[in-house]
Amino acid sequence: STFIDGSPLQNTITVTEDVRMSDLYVHVDVSHPIVPARLNLTLEAPDGRTIALFDEIEVANETFWWRFGFDSVFGFDEAPSEALYQMKGESSLGSWTLHASSSSSSTSMLHSWGLTFLEYRHRDHADQVYCPAEYRNHVMSVDAENGDLLFRARYEGTFGVDVAVSADGRTLFEAAGSFHDGASWFNSILSTYDAWTGAFLKSYQLTGYTSVGSLAPVSNGDLLVVTSSQLYLIDVANQAIMGNVSLIYQSNWENYAVAVNPSGTTAYVTNKAESILQTYTLSSMANAGNMSTGTYSPFDVDISSDGSFGVIGYDEDVVQVFQTSGLSVNATYSANTVRAQVELNSDDSEVYIGAFQVNAGFTHVDF
Repeated sequence: STFIDGSPLQNTITVTEDVRMSDLYVHVDVSHPIVPARLNLTLEAPDGRTIALFDEIEVANETFWWRFGFDSVFGFDEAPSEALYQMKGESSLGSWTLHASSSSSSTSMLHSWGLTFLEYRHRDHADQVYCPAEYRNHVMSVDAENGDLLFRARYEGTFGVDVAVSADGRTLFEAAGSFHDGASWFNSILSTYDAWTGAFLKSYQLTGYTSVGSLAPVSNGDLLVVTSSQLYLIDVANQAIMGNVSLIYQSNWENYAVAVNPSGTTAYVTNKAESILQTYTLSSMANAGNMSTGTYSPFDVDISSDGSFGVIGYDEDVVQVFQTSGLSVNATYSANTVRAQVELNSDDSEVYIGAFQVNAGFTHVDF
């Protein structure tokens, strides 16, 4: 294919394989007349993003005047004018277009071009574990089998004690408990990262403090966040806060925890100070009913994989099972723990309980 001044060239390669890129190489074979002129090569990604491979590289009329950057067109390895690194973590899927133009009135030739995608992967490892470092202002990923560090990423704010991963496993969420916006500490910061690479994606400033149990990923990719004063629904894909509702009881810290049912329609919020479980319909962010927990102070909640029941952990030494239909408690179990964080196992046959205190520990209850 040829191109000339005033008549640029576009050539498209359609990629059908979905590769999560850790690196990208662009191979271009171009011949250009030896005349005073400028060559432009630009790569357009499937999402419309453009990257200048060669931006007005000058070609002189004598061999020894050629610019060094132009050598890469003739088989040498040279960095492009703009970093291809910005594509790290993106998908290869879709149409990639090479744009070629020249200020020369003589004909230039694109002989061939191609792409090499390097897929992102850590070295072989077991499941990843994500952990916030409360006093070090970072969140990290470690190998579940041997504890080797896979990545560490910094977060804004202070007292980051809660992390979660999106339903598709691609996005890591970290909630910093408090953030000073120049006027007050009564704010928090939610930071999002690529769960494979630790690359920072976006942060959201929220009203109120976050604490343990503040994050609940929704099955459609959204995220629920509860603070000490608000319940937020965040559209992670479009990086926007979709809605929020002000919670009646305004607390300083760790009064609320949140969970969501598997279908992504209902939020369950524990209210420790008022001893109730509150529910909200996500489509309208409106209250859908409450359940009293009596003399017990609820600290955390989890919902079963079929959405039929839930488990509540308390400040007292008990856990309770409740039915989501009708909001009624049908079982109470003794558990030697306080400030209990709860997590159902994969088949919902038992619950694991963590004690969130200085002499922390774990236990479990079989149903």
